[in-house]
Amino acid sequence: MARGIDSALDTALTGSVVRPFFALKAEFAGGNALFWSGVGSKVIDSETYEGAGDIIAFAPQTETAELEANGVNVTINGIDSSLISTALTDEYQGRSITIKLGCLNEAQAVIATYTLFKGLMDTMTISDDGNLSNISLQCENILIGMNRNKVRRYTSQEQDSLFSGDKGFNFVESLQDKTIRWGR
Repeated sequence: MARGIDSALDTALTGSVVRPFFALKAEFAGGNALFWSGVGSKVIDSETYEGAGDIIAFAPQTETAELEANGVNVTINGIDSSLISTALTDEYQGRSITIKLGCLNEAQAVIATYTLFKGLMDTMTISDDGNLSNISLQCENILIGMNRNKVRRYTSQEQDSLFSGDKGFNFVESLQDKTIRWGR
């Protein structure tokens, strides 16, 4: 069994008939965009996803032995032009996006899901021909935060911004040039 895949999904993926699907959850400021690669509505992990058929495409996901922050490119083709205004005006940069792989049973019910990618939306490219539009969304892995500097200071002001009323660093500045005599 592959790492992180539960036994229900492992059984479904190794069965004689496999009914896989992909699900996309993009958490915009104005609300979540929930799509899955089928037709109609589908409840996945207690959220209702709208069927997008084969209009969703993902760039190949790569994995290496090194600790790297590999991103993914999500493309949604054939979107009605009326929905583009939401994509243009809503805050999306730095917001969460999740891509899942799942399997359905014979009754088209969700057996199990596995998170393929969890990251942050970065840049969006929109192309529009007047009737239908395409959105390409470049996403960063959540590990990208490891490359950013986290600047913290051991000052009273910094500590107070984190924990209001904390007096733990009030005397740090006065200790910088203080002479301390040990053993006398």
